[in-house]
Amino acid sequence: MAGGRRSGRAVFWDWATVFAPKGPSWGKCLYLALGPWAARLEVTAAQLDKRLPKAPKGLSGAAWWEERIAACERLLRELGLPEPWVELCARRVRTVALCPALWTAAGGDAAPALALACYQGCENYLIGDALPEALGLLLRLHLGQFFAGGLVSGQAGEEADSPGLLRRAWEAAGRPSYCWLAGGSPAQQEEAKSLGWRTAKKTGDKGSADLAVERWAQLAQYL
Repeated sequence: MAGGRRSGRAVFWDWATVFAPKGPSWGKCLYLALGPWAARLEVTAAQLDKRLPKAPKGLSGAAWWEERIAACERLLRELGLPEPWVELCARRVRTVALCPALWTAAGGDAAPALALACYQGCENYLIGDALPEALGLLLRLHLGQFFAGGLVSGQAGEEADSPGLLRRAWEAAGRPSYCWLAGGSPAQQEEAKSLGWRTAKKTGDKGSADLAVERWAQLAQYL
């Protein structure tokens, strides 16, 4: 992670709309964790996706993962996986989900955008709905050097749209005086505006941001 004196200028990047669109689904993670058992059970990643619940809400850190693993265990028992393999395969989901080879950061658009934001004197922070190790995963994707920190749902125990979460991220960043929100849901964009931030989105994405860009690197000229 980037370090040193804080600049007072920041860009808060949303995990879901900037980084995660090219990440593995939970069904894909469980399918890969099953290995040869997937064929024996005659299940596909798409079928597993339909039967797995969404990521846990209101939990953080180890508790977040324990709930996720427990959901996988319940499904594997329903599918008839032999008991000695249930816990092993369910816990392997975490290893699979954190494999950087399964992730791409917005088609290569993110790295130059982050670098340009740093060049413009801004600090980058990660926010949004993401697994607890999201910041560590960015390090493994060779993007961590561009970030000063962040606060995601898997750390905070709140969903990204929860009122006040952006403020918590802003306070954790040292209350920078000049801020942008890059990406995010319409609710996040409205909260950002209430905090006096400017907002940006990709052309075609939902919401009423101050700026729409074709590529995230274009944001740099407005910082």
